[in-house]
Amino acid sequence: MRSITLALALLLALSAGAYAQPAANGEVAYTHPAVNVGVSAGVLLGSLTETVDDDEALSSGALGYYIAGGAALAELPIAISASYATFSPDKIKVSGESETDDEHTASALDLLVGYRVHENIAVAAGWASASYSDVTKGPIESRSASGLAIGAMGGTHLGNGIALSGKAYFVPSATIEIDDNKHDENGSLFGLSASIGYQFMPNLGAEAGYRLSRASFEEGGDTVAFTASGFFAGVTFTF
Repeated sequence: MRSITLALALLLALSAGAYAQPAANGEVAYTHPAVNVGVSAGVLLGSLTETVDDDEALSSGALGYYIAGGAALAELPIAISASYATFSPDKIKVSGESETDDEHTASALDLLVGYRVHENIAVAAGWASASYSDVTKGPIESRSASGLAIGAMGGTHLGNGIALSGKAYFVPSATIEIDDNKHDENGSLFGLSASIGYQFMPNLGAEAGYRLSRASFEEGGDTVAFTASGFFAGVTFTF
Protein backbone atom coordinates (compact mmCIF):
# COMPACT_ATOMS: atom_id res chain seq x y z
CA MET A 1 0.00 0.00 0.00
CA ARG A 2 2.91 2.38 0.61
CA SER A 3 3.99 2.09 -3.04
CA ILE A 4 0.45 2.81 -4.22
CA THR A 5 0.22 5.90 -2.02
CA LEU A 6 3.54 7.25 -3.28
CA ALA A 7 2.56 6.72 -6.90
CA LEU A 8 -0.79 8.48 -6.53
CA ALA A 9 0.74 11.30 -4.48
CA LEU A 10 3.24 11.93 -7.27
CA LEU A 11 0.48 12.18 -9.84
CA LEU A 12 -1.55 14.55 -7.67
CA ALA A 13 1.49 16.75 -7.06
CA LEU A 14 2.11 17.05 -10.78
CA SER A 15 -1.50 18.02 -11.39
CA ALA A 16 -1.31 21.16 -9.25
CA GLY A 17 -2.15 24.18 -11.37
CA ALA A 18 -3.16 22.13 -14.40
CA TYR A 19 -6.16 23.19 -16.50
CA ALA A 20 -8.88 20.77 -17.60
CA GLN A 21 -8.10 19.46 -21.08
CA PRO A 22 -9.12 16.41 -23.15
CA ALA A 23 -7.08 13.27 -22.56
CA ALA A 24 -7.30 9.60 -23.35
CA ASN A 25 -6.89 6.73 -20.91
CA GLY A 26 -4.55 8.60 -18.59
CA GLU A 27 -1.46 8.11 -20.74
CA VAL A 28 -1.48 10.65 -23.59
CA ALA A 29 0.81 13.67 -23.99
CA TYR A 30 -0.48 17.17 -24.82
CA THR A 31 0.94 20.52 -25.88
CA HIS A 32 -0.69 22.57 -23.09
CA PRO A 33 -1.30 23.37 -20.27
CA ALA A 34 1.97 22.88 -18.39
CA VAL A 35 0.83 19.59 -16.85
CA ASN A 36 -1.88 17.23 -18.08
CA VAL A 37 -3.17 14.49 -15.80
CA GLY A 38 -5.58 11.65 -16.41
CA VAL A 39 -6.82 8.93 -14.07
CA SER A 40 -8.96 5.87 -14.63
CA ALA A 41 -10.60 3.22 -12.49
CA GLY A 42 -12.88 0.28 -12.99
CA VAL A 43 -13.45 -3.46 -12.72
CA LEU A 44 -11.04 -6.24 -13.59
CA LEU A 45 -11.93 -9.82 -14.50
CA GLY A 46 -8.83 -11.27 -12.89
CA SER A 47 -7.17 -14.61 -13.54
CA LEU A 48 -4.23 -16.18 -11.68
CA THR A 49 -2.23 -19.16 -12.92
CA GLU A 50 1.01 -20.79 -11.85
CA THR A 51 3.03 -23.18 -13.96
CA VAL A 52 5.97 -25.47 -13.21
CA ASP A 53 8.03 -26.27 -16.31
CA ASP A 54 5.08 -25.03 -18.42
CA ASP A 55 2.64 -27.44 -16.75
CA GLU A 56 -0.24 -25.73 -14.94
CA ALA A 57 0.06 -26.15 -11.18
CA LEU A 58 -2.79 -23.99 -9.93
CA SER A 59 -5.41 -21.55 -11.19
CA SER A 60 -8.06 -19.21 -9.83
CA GLY A 61 -10.02 -16.12 -10.76
CA ALA A 62 -12.26 -13.40 -9.38
CA LEU A 63 -13.66 -9.97 -10.07
CA GLY A 64 -11.39 -7.16 -8.84
CA TYR A 65 -10.56 -3.56 -9.58
CA TYR A 66 -7.83 -1.38 -11.03
CA ILE A 67 -6.73 2.24 -10.81
CA ALA A 68 -4.34 3.97 -13.20
CA GLY A 69 -3.01 7.42 -13.89
CA GLY A 70 -0.69 9.36 -16.13
CA ALA A 71 0.84 12.80 -16.34
CA ALA A 72 2.59 14.63 -19.18
CA LEU A 73 4.68 17.81 -19.07
CA ALA A 74 4.00 20.02 -22.07
CA GLU A 75 7.26 21.97 -21.95
CA LEU A 76 9.42 18.89 -21.35
CA PRO A 77 9.37 15.48 -23.08
CA ILE A 78 8.47 13.75 -19.81
CA ALA A 79 5.57 11.37 -19.18
CA ILE A 80 4.60 9.43 -16.06
CA SER A 81 2.38 6.38 -15.80
CA ALA A 82 1.23 4.35 -12.79
CA SER A 83 -1.27 1.55 -12.29
CA TYR A 84 -2.44 -0.89 -9.65
CA ALA A 85 -4.73 -3.90 -10.05
CA THR A 86 -5.94 -6.50 -7.58
CA PHE A 87 -8.45 -9.31 -7.17
CA SER A 88 -9.16 -11.82 -4.38
CA PRO A 89 -10.41 -15.29 -5.30
CA ASP A 90 -11.88 -17.42 -2.52
CA LYS A 91 -11.34 -20.75 -4.30
CA ILE A 92 -8.35 -22.33 -6.02
CA LYS A 93 -7.81 -25.26 -8.34
CA VAL A 94 -4.59 -27.16 -7.69
CA SER A 95 -3.47 -29.53 -10.44
CA GLY A 96 -4.71 -33.06 -9.85
CA GLU A 97 -7.08 -32.01 -7.07
CA SER A 98 -10.61 -30.73 -6.75
CA GLU A 99 -11.28 -27.03 -6.37
CA THR A 100 -10.91 -26.01 -2.73
CA ASP A 101 -11.74 -23.02 -0.55
CA ASP A 102 -8.68 -20.82 -0.16
CA GLU A 103 -8.85 -17.05 0.03
CA HIS A 104 -5.88 -15.35 -1.61
CA THR A 105 -5.12 -11.97 -3.19
CA ALA A 106 -3.26 -11.25 -6.42
CA SER A 107 -2.00 -7.76 -7.26
CA ALA A 108 0.26 -5.91 -9.67
CA LEU A 109 1.78 -2.43 -9.45
CA ASP A 110 3.90 -0.35 -11.81
CA LEU A 111 5.27 3.19 -11.79
CA LEU A 112 7.15 4.37 -14.89
CA VAL A 113 8.77 7.68 -15.81
CA GLY A 114 9.31 8.10 -19.53
CA TYR A 115 11.14 10.28 -22.04
CA ARG A 116 9.13 10.98 -25.19
CA VAL A 117 11.12 9.99 -28.26
CA HIS A 118 8.05 10.67 -30.40
CA GLU A 119 4.83 12.60 -29.85
CA ASN A 120 3.03 9.36 -29.01
CA ILE A 121 5.83 7.10 -27.70
CA ALA A 122 8.06 7.26 -24.62
CA VAL A 123 10.82 4.99 -23.37
CA ALA A 124 10.57 4.53 -19.63
CA ALA A 125 12.12 3.23 -16.45
CA GLY A 126 10.70 2.73 -12.98
CA TRP A 127 9.47 0.10 -10.54
CA ALA A 128 7.11 -2.85 -10.93
CA SER A 129 5.86 -5.71 -8.79
CA ALA A 130 3.46 -8.64 -8.93
CA SER A 131 2.36 -10.94 -6.14
CA TYR A 132 -0.22 -13.22 -4.68
CA SER A 133 -0.69 -13.85 -0.97
CA ASP A 134 -2.37 -16.79 0.71
CA VAL A 135 -4.78 -15.14 3.15
CA THR A 136 -6.09 -18.30 4.79
CA LYS A 137 -2.76 -20.19 4.80
CA GLY A 138 -4.14 -22.93 2.58
CA PRO A 139 -2.35 -25.27 0.15
CA ILE A 140 -0.42 -22.57 -1.75
CA GLU A 141 2.59 -20.43 -0.95
CA SER A 142 2.63 -16.63 -1.12
CA ARG A 143 4.88 -15.30 -3.87
CA SER A 144 6.05 -11.89 -5.02
CA ALA A 145 8.39 -10.45 -7.65
CA SER A 146 9.59 -6.84 -7.78
CA GLY A 147 12.39 -4.67 -9.06
CA LEU A 148 13.60 -1.91 -11.35
CA ALA A 149 11.81 -1.94 -14.69
CA ILE A 150 12.52 -0.70 -18.22
CA GLY A 151 9.85 -0.33 -20.86
CA ALA A 152 7.85 1.84 -23.22
CA MET A 153 4.45 3.50 -23.23
CA GLY A 154 2.37 5.47 -25.68
CA GLY A 155 -0.98 6.32 -27.15
CA THR A 156 -2.64 7.79 -30.20
CA HIS A 157 -5.94 9.44 -31.09
CA LEU A 158 -7.97 7.83 -33.87
CA GLY A 159 -10.48 10.67 -34.11
CA ASN A 160 -14.13 10.98 -33.08
CA GLY A 161 -13.16 10.70 -29.41
CA ILE A 162 -11.50 7.29 -29.83
CA ALA A 163 -7.95 6.64 -28.63
CA LEU A 164 -5.57 3.73 -28.14
CA SER A 165 -2.98 3.46 -25.38
CA GLY A 166 -0.62 0.87 -24.00
CA LYS A 167 2.60 0.12 -22.20
CA ALA A 168 5.00 -2.75 -21.64
CA TYR A 169 7.82 -3.23 -19.15
CA PHE A 170 10.42 -5.79 -18.15
CA VAL A 171 12.23 -6.36 -14.86
CA PRO A 172 15.36 -8.32 -15.78
CA SER A 173 16.47 -8.96 -12.19
CA ALA A 174 13.40 -9.23 -9.99
CA THR A 175 13.62 -9.97 -6.28
CA ILE A 176 11.59 -13.10 -5.55
CA GLU A 177 9.98 -13.69 -2.15
CA ILE A 178 8.22 -16.91 -1.13
CA ASP A 179 6.14 -16.82 2.06
CA ASP A 180 7.91 -13.56 3.04
CA ASN A 181 11.36 -15.16 2.63
CA LYS A 182 13.67 -13.86 -0.07
CA HIS A 183 14.49 -16.43 -2.72
CA ASP A 184 18.16 -17.26 -3.30
CA GLU A 185 17.98 -16.51 -7.02
CA ASN A 186 16.59 -13.50 -8.83
CA GLY A 187 13.86 -13.96 -11.39
CA SER A 188 12.26 -11.79 -14.04
CA LEU A 189 8.98 -9.96 -14.41
CA PHE A 190 7.14 -8.87 -17.55
CA GLY A 191 4.03 -6.72 -17.78
CA LEU A 192 1.83 -5.11 -20.40
CA SER A 193 -1.48 -3.36 -20.79
CA ALA A 194 -3.45 -2.13 -23.79
CA SER A 195 -6.75 -0.29 -23.97
CA ILE A 196 -9.15 1.53 -26.23
CA GLY A 197 -10.99 4.56 -24.91
CA TYR A 198 -13.84 6.82 -25.92
CA GLN A 199 -14.08 10.43 -24.74
CA PHE A 200 -17.79 11.31 -24.56
CA MET A 201 -17.34 14.51 -22.50
CA PRO A 202 -14.42 16.97 -22.33
CA ASN A 203 -13.17 15.49 -19.06
CA LEU A 204 -14.94 12.14 -18.88
CA GLY A 205 -14.63 8.96 -20.91
CA ALA A 206 -14.68 5.18 -20.80
CA GLU A 207 -12.10 2.52 -21.59
CA ALA A 208 -11.71 -1.22 -21.96
CA GLY A 209 -8.63 -3.36 -22.36
CA TYR A 210 -6.39 -6.17 -21.18
CA ARG A 211 -3.46 -6.31 -18.74
CA LEU A 212 -0.95 -8.99 -17.75
CA SER A 213 1.91 -9.44 -15.27
CA ARG A 214 4.07 -12.57 -15.43
CA ALA A 215 6.95 -13.47 -13.09
CA SER A 216 9.29 -16.44 -13.50
CA PHE A 217 12.17 -17.90 -11.50
CA GLU A 218 14.06 -21.14 -10.85
CA GLU A 219 13.14 -23.26 -7.83
CA GLY A 220 14.63 -26.67 -7.12
CA GLY A 221 15.68 -27.12 -10.74
CA ASP A 222 12.20 -26.25 -12.04
CA THR A 223 11.09 -23.11 -13.84
CA VAL A 224 8.18 -21.60 -11.90
CA ALA A 225 6.02 -18.82 -13.33
CA PHE A 226 2.92 -17.09 -12.05
CA THR A 227 0.69 -14.85 -14.13
CA ALA A 228 -1.96 -12.36 -13.04
CA SER A 229 -4.02 -11.11 -15.97
CA GLY A 230 -7.47 -10.08 -17.07
CA PHE A 231 -9.76 -7.87 -19.09
CA PHE A 232 -10.80 -4.55 -17.57
CA ALA A 233 -13.32 -1.78 -18.15
CA GLY A 234 -13.74 1.55 -16.44
CA VAL A 235 -14.12 5.31 -16.62
CA THR A 236 -11.46 7.93 -17.27
CA PHE A 237 -11.17 11.43 -15.82
CA THR A 238 -8.87 14.24 -16.98
CA PHE A 239 -7.89 17.48 -15.29
